[in-house]
Amino acid sequence: STTIIKYLRDYGVTIRPTSSIRLYNVNDNYFETIDTKDKAYWLGWMFSDGYVVGNRICLALNNKDEYILHLFAKYLEAENYNVTRHEDTNSVRLVFSSTKMCNDLSNYGVIQNKSLQLKSHLPANTDLVSHFVRGVFSGDGSIGFIKGKKANHNKSLRFRICGGSYSFLETIRDYLVSNLNIPENKITKAKDKTLWNIEYGGNPI
Repeated sequence: STTIIKYLRDYGVTIRPTSSIRLYNVNDNYFETIDTKDKAYWLGWMFSDGYVVGNRICLALNNKDEYILHLFAKYLEAENYNVTRHEDTNSVRLVFSSTKMCNDLSNYGVIQNKSLQLKSHLPANTDLVSHFVRGVFSGDGSIGFIKGKKANHNKSLRFRICGGSYSFLETIRDYLVSNLNIPENKITKAKDKTLWNIEYGGNPI
């Protein structure tokens, strides 16, 4: 193959680097304008579990959530894509190349090592912010029960969103406070001291 490439170059044929060759199609303009609830939702997912490096976009999830990657690919109109499994981290990843989409996502704040750098990049259309928050919660949120501190106390329902950026969680909290009429709970450090939490608990049940 090296001989063939040399022969083609000798005759003036431009050879593209193999790293730039796309093996699949994707809608490069999907994130150009966040103007639908689906785009806002997937942007929220990218803020939680996605990242951009070079001209590549990656969304990585737990093995049990592989179906979500296929759904994401469907919305991106991706064809001939490949989901890879990583048994060492119990994760699955969807990676594809698109310089245009990388630039658009970077403009919203989705970048490499973004967890400590996320700023207030909510969709400009206020009607779509709830769907963006829904996407963030799908990736970094949880719902569960907590036991009462005393023996005669029942369990209560709690929901929580965690992340590496205090300012980003502050933006999410301020949106929830303004739109759901809930108290302005403190953002606290997680047990591992590397993440921040915002959580709310209900009445005992």
